[in-house]
Amino acid sequence: MDAPDGPQPRRWVKEALALDPECVDALVMQAAWTRSQKTRIEMLERAVVSGHRRLGGDNYFAEWTGHFWSLVETRPYMRARINLAIAYKESGRTLDAISAFEEMLRLCPDDNPGNRDILLGLYLRCGEKHRAQLLLRRYGPDSSAVSRFGQLIIAIQSDDRRAERLFLDAQRQNPYVVPGLLGARNLPAPGAFYGIGDEAEAAYCLECLMDAFLSHPRIPFWIAEHALPRP
Repeated sequence: MDAPDGPQPRRWVKEALALDPECVDALVMQAAWTRSQKTRIEMLERAVVSGHRRLGGDNYFAEWTGHFWSLVETRPYMRARINLAIAYKESGRTLDAISAFEEMLRLCPDDNPGNRDILLGLYLRCGEKHRAQLLLRRYGPDSSAVSRFGQLIIAIQSDDRRAERLFLDAQRQNPYVVPGLLGARNLPAPGAFYGIGDEAEAAYCLECLMDAFLSHPRIPFWIAEHALPRP
């Protein structure tokens, strides 16, 4: 899993599946190398089913729901779930993606993998402002760019008079998001690590919220208008 892409890890995955056809992480890696989106989703769905069975089925889930990820044996299943949810999102199956991310938050309310950020973007993309607000409220005050700009999108969608203040707060929290959104600044590719207020966080924020920013033409125009220097 840590090896750079190439023939060697592919051989290892093949050998792992020969020993254990239900090795969940190997199934997930094999799916990632599949070009067909439809086939990738089918393979990831198989990995999720295998992970459910490997953990012990419904009895295990009934006992340990709420503690997933903190239990190391659940992580292959959760990785399969995350990859499947992202595959749903990328294929345009937004409602399936929302259901998948909601299920992961049910299994792991502490949200160690950070699924709520992507879910927030999906809610806002669909105009689900109430569900987005409940999600933000559930995890309390958050200084992240995703949270700040998520609140801004809700305010713009709602014609909330607090939008200008929220815009200034979000800009102060991370000044790179708006230039990245408007194409005025090239940001690094989103990565696993970022710092509050840096370019890597801005890239992650746009990865989570870009569809939400573009969900209604008014939102990017509003942001562009307020980002321009005023005479």
